[in-house]
Amino acid sequence: MDDLLLSIRGRKDQFDRLRPLSSGTLKQLQKYYDIELTNTSNAIEGNTLTLRETAEVIEHGITVGGKRLKEHLEAVDHYAAVLWMRELAAQATPIGEATVANCIAASWPGANPT
Repeated sequence: MDDLLLSIRGRKDQFDRLRPLSSGTLKQLQKYYDIELTNTSNAIEGNTLTLRETAEVIEHGITVGGKRLKEHLEAVDHYAAVLWMRELAAQATPIGEATVANCIAASWPGANPT
């Protein structure tokens, strides 16, 4: 058990030496996890895009042969929703019904949030 604790401590020390992470590294990690979340969430719903295909659709706007347009749109829309939620969460004001309604109206002109 002592060896395990010593190993864990050594790894934590290595990790701590990497801090603070640069803003570029943090953005890369965030994008990676947002794409991973999009792929996993869509896969649960039956989407057959692989993680790499999902990343290509999101990052480069390409279509994947043999895949339905619906699957491509699910990836793009889910990723946009993740970014929207992240933007909403970054606001200093409390999130309430009016805040969400205003965000919807700003994001989708013509939408009736009421």
